[in-house]
Amino acid sequence: MENTGGKIDEIVKGFFQIRSHLFCNALILLTGFLVFLFVPFYVLTPEQAQQAFNNGRGGRVFLDILSLVGLYFAVVGTIYWIFAFTRFRQFGAFIAVFLFVWVCLSGFLFPLTTARGTEELGLAPVRMINLIIVVGVSVVIALLILSKNINIISIFFGTFLLLAIVPSMYAALSIFESRSLDDLSVPLSPEKNLIMISLDGVPGHIVTDILAEDESLREKFKDFEYFRNVNSSAPSTDAALSGVMFGNQDLTVAATLQRNDPSLLFANDANKFNFMTGFGYKQFNQTGRQISAGQFGVPEQRYELFVMYRPVFARLFSKVVVWIVDILEYELGRNAKFYTTTLGVETMTNILDNGSNKPSVYLSHFIFTHAPAMIDQRCGFNSRDTKWFDDNQNKFGVIKGSKCGLLKLADFVDKLKALGVYDNTLIVFASDHGKIVRFYDEPPHNLTINNHTSLGLDRYHPMLMVKNIGQVQDSIAYSDRLVLLDDLAKTTCLVFEKSSKCEMFKGLNLFDPNSEMPDDFFVHVAKDATSTWRVHTMKSVKLPRGVPLEQAMRASDEIKLSPPVGQ
Repeated sequence: MENTGGKIDEIVKGFFQIRSHLFCNALILLTGFLVFLFVPFYVLTPEQAQQAFNNGRGGRVFLDILSLVGLYFAVVGTIYWIFAFTRFRQFGAFIAVFLFVWVCLSGFLFPLTTARGTEELGLAPVRMINLIIVVGVSVVIALLILSKNINIISIFFGTFLLLAIVPSMYAALSIFESRSLDDLSVPLSPEKNLIMISLDGVPGHIVTDILAEDESLREKFKDFEYFRNVNSSAPSTDAALSGVMFGNQDLTVAATLQRNDPSLLFANDANKFNFMTGFGYKQFNQTGRQISAGQFGVPEQRYELFVMYRPVFARLFSKVVVWIVDILEYELGRNAKFYTTTLGVETMTNILDNGSNKPSVYLSHFIFTHAPAMIDQRCGFNSRDTKWFDDNQNKFGVIKGSKCGLLKLADFVDKLKALGVYDNTLIVFASDHGKIVRFYDEPPHNLTINNHTSLGLDRYHPMLMVKNIGQVQDSIAYSDRLVLLDDLAKTTCLVFEKSSKCEMFKGLNLFDPNSEMPDDFFVHVAKDATSTWRVHTMKSVKLPRGVPLEQAMRASDEIKLSPPVGQ
């Protein structure tokens, strides 16, 4: 018994030489709060923080953050306790301290990955010097903290965290003040406005067919010009919207995205414009109001929080972790991103109002039309109807969802007319891209590009219709002019600014039939079957501008069009 007791005493003494259970577990908990609350508040602007953390659901957001902290504590804590009762018990304590120091250094002093301009995090380089500093210093300080003489280190980190966290803590508490879900408004000007609404994944050729058959929709859009030969320069949302805002560019070059400074956009002149953005366009808004998707519902709120953590995780753990987050986002965030009802677009229509004392610019992207097909032609949501789902993952399902999208856009038109601002508003209704290959059985819409199973030719055939200020017609005008979504950058700029400020945008003026067409343009395509929807996994190809897209792609040595395997 004495020998057994002596061994236990020796084990306990050895364990508590590397600090107590309380110390390590408190450190793990504090690290969780740093990752999910205090570092985000340190790096976000007040407007971004207000948008992500208090969108009318502040209490629920705070509970979600506590859940994330609890998850971190459970995972790292479990690892700690596994080592605590083995011969490698000191390693468990080392992990807890190492992660704490790592987060402190990368979160507040030495970020590992940051993006400039509109640069995608996947393209932003890892700051190797910062990585070496963070790893080296974290190892050294972790070893020192686990030694007996830690007073100086403890005082240093205590002071450091007080200086970094206290301002963030004040912001964190104040941001969760009560805010009504009804406190929403998108004020428009009686003078001049731009409203640009895009729907995710609505093919232009499908809309052409719907309009040909539906007289009531043609009447709703009678003042618009509908472009039947419009192409997107990218098959994914983020890249397509970058083209809409900055014109046609090679987005696979990081330097290009770094130069795309949103402050250069005319709408970010706060003295001249009331700039408001919803989902998809928020990254371009630096001076105006970013309307939170969380105000539409709990799934949107949680997805918005998820997206907000991407740059935080890149800062803390490098862009490699962001790639993992992207996979989780696609798999876990699908219900929030794709499968919600049309509540978002209905909310945005209802909160359009008068009252802006300067021209208003409102841009938003809606995703209820995204694949897979879940919305019927009356905008009914069919997430739980297995038979309906199985029967509509094809062209017929695309038609139904697209018709719902057009009905919602028609509601926008009705609301603008009711407010008396329709005539003086430049209205752009578009989509970002078409559908993936598997929705079609016939060419050219089922053609794959470089053997990619999803990002085929149809992804480059979006919808576009535009009504200029004061434009009045007896019927919808159809244009067969070869245009790009990227032409919207120059077109919208020229309506609101002098031509000299719009020269930075490469493309056509859609309202000027004599606008000179560039000789060529960049299109972003899958390198091979391994490419993803992220632009940094694609390659850019320069194609002639005045040639139909399919013809131009077939003539390119870098693009192979072919039917799917088995068809």
